Amino acid sequence: MSFFEADVQAMLEVYLLETSQLMEKLDEILLQSEASRELTAEDINSIFRIMHTTKSSSAIMGLDSLQATAHRLEDLFSELRDDPGQMKKAEEEIFELLFDASDFIKAELKRMTREDYTPENADDFERRIKDCLEQIKTREQTKSSQPEENLSTFLKKSGVIVKVTFEQGCKMENVRAFMLMKQLCAACPGTECFPDSPEKHPESAGFIRESGMLFCVAEEALEKALPIMQRGLFVSQCELLAKNPLQSPEAPQEVSIPEPEALDKKEAVYVAVEKVESEFLNVRTDRLNHVQNLLGELMLFVSSLTSRLEIMHCGDDVEKLTLQTSQVLEELEDMVIHMRMVPVERIVPKLRRVLRDVAKSENKAVNLTITGQDVEADNNIIDQLLEASMHIMRNAVDHGIETPEEREKAGKSREGDIRLAVESHGGELIARISDDGRGMDVEKLRQRAREKHLFTKPEEAYTTEEIFELSTLPGLSTNQEANAYSGRGVGMDIVKKITDEAGGHLRIESEKGQGTAVILNLPLTHTIVECLRFSAGTQMFSLPAHQVQRYFEYTEENPDLHVQNGEEVIIYEGKALPIIDLTRHYGLEKSERPERIIIHVRGPVRETCIRAGLVMQREKIVLKPLPALFGEHFKEQTAMNGCSVMGDGQICMALDIETLIRRVGKAVGRKEGEEYGRPE
Repeated sequence: MSFFEADVQAMLEVYLLETSQLMEKLDEILLQSEASRELTAEDINSIFRIMHTTKSSSAIMGLDSLQATAHRLEDLFSELRDDPGQMKKAEEEIFELLFDASDFIKAELKRMTREDYTPENADDFERRIKDCLEQIKTREQTKSSQPEENLSTFLKKSGVIVKVTFEQGCKMENVRAFMLMKQLCAACPGTECFPDSPEKHPESAGFIRESGMLFCVAEEALEKALPIMQRGLFVSQCELLAKNPLQSPEAPQEVSIPEPEALDKKEAVYVAVEKVESEFLNVRTDRLNHVQNLLGELMLFVSSLTSRLEIMHCGDDVEKLTLQTSQVLEELEDMVIHMRMVPVERIVPKLRRVLRDVAKSENKAVNLTITGQDVEADNNIIDQLLEASMHIMRNAVDHGIETPEEREKAGKSREGDIRLAVESHGGELIARISDDGRGMDVEKLRQRAREKHLFTKPEEAYTTEEIFELSTLPGLSTNQEANAYSGRGVGMDIVKKITDEAGGHLRIESEKGQGTAVILNLPLTHTIVECLRFSAGTQMFSLPAHQVQRYFEYTEENPDLHVQNGEEVIIYEGKALPIIDLTRHYGLEKSERPERIIIHVRGPVRETCIRAGLVMQREKIVLKPLPALFGEHFKEQTAMNGCSVMGDGQICMALDIETLIRRVGKAVGRKEGEEYGRPE
């Protein structure tokens, strides 16, 4: 039986989404604040609002433990809102408490989707929050008054003494007074205030709340200063208290405050924000997936219908109609694809949080630098990038980044550096995750691979790049002891699996003592991909359109065609590119159509040429994954990573160029680093 009653079960989906977003926002605030070792008044207010919202929504859902935890944290930050300076009394404890509370709430959210969910006990948080509150309240509260003689001295200063009263309950009166003082000093130099330097004395908020903020302005500047005070944020009243050299204050003279223009502008901003928010809706990912699947089926149907109409030689009207249908369908494709696109910045807070926890656990200092946060890709691709990046960064901290002492001895800074650089090129998302650690030890990798019998060819035939790639095999780790984050040889294995499932490629670069970089090449989107279809023998194949570079003519008259070691190559820009004959490689039945076209293709790392018979125009096709029945190694063994259905029902196989070059390149006699030359 589900924990949630039927009437709140329908709200669970919204609750999970909103609370997850709140916890991500909390993590983002904490990471930034921990780096600067300060929670600003704005941060404190934001956390207060997060806890208040979480408390209210948890109460509606009947989640008493989460409601109580959020309520106690709300109490804590209500105390800090009144006096932000109290944060320093229990700074470290509050940071750890909030990080742990965020983890606790996120863990509860994950468990709520289970049928057997029961809330975890949160008594430990109640105790820790109570301890923090007691630490803060042991601080002696400064009463909201200043020494009488200081106030008397200020009231006797030459000039006009003006008392400013802030709206009741506006909080942070000392900060608001400081901001008002800055504006006055800029417009009326020489202005003084009491209490002095309110931004440095949070305890002065009590005095300002009860007695107001006093300003001393030169009489000739009063006309300019008064409107500034009246328009101050949350200012409710201005009073003229004295015009010196009088020794005692005159009867207070209240100054009428006109409706400030700033308020109108602020209201306009709120209206604009509400209007913008009303233009956006949160849509479940599975619903977008369903729309995309329906679109794929519609594309197949239209393609099949168009093929049948062409065979039937229908008139111009039908041809015009199918053209219009195709144009509308193309617009719909673009719309669905863009609906699923999200920026890389969405995963940045999670990456920073993971790195912070791992570095702290390993007692290492690590900085994370991220570029290309505005690059967009399909929601699923971004999720796969997040998972892969987390494993790579954990490995980097554990295997790569040295301890602060080791880094100093090596002439490096005590803090390690991890960088994530993301860019979009053609139809690919390229992510480079690098560190400035100790790098990979090639000889140690060779030794571990030898011990585990991972070599499938003579050991001396392996290049450095291939040795690095062995680290992605299951069970290969150079760590002698396993810990909470790595050492069992599954980290890079998972990264390789994620990359393959996404239809991408992984490459490793490393230099001993300098660091390691893992480069991921991922498609920008799944399912609907712009491709080039072509025939080889009687079979149709497809390639991502951005990988096709140019075409050559395959004729005996072509002077750039040569034979090297029994295999054909074509010379282009000083390079000898092998020509892959797919008909021969796959043992396909030959077609009556002669293969007179050479397609020059380039993968993420390598390039080659492919012989083709018929080459069709570029088009967006529905790429379907291969069935699990084929096995997880089918791609490595065949260089095929999917398929599509053509209008006439024929199956078109999607080629993975990088894998194809690796497999067939050896068959045509090409070795790593070797170039083909012209025959003598």
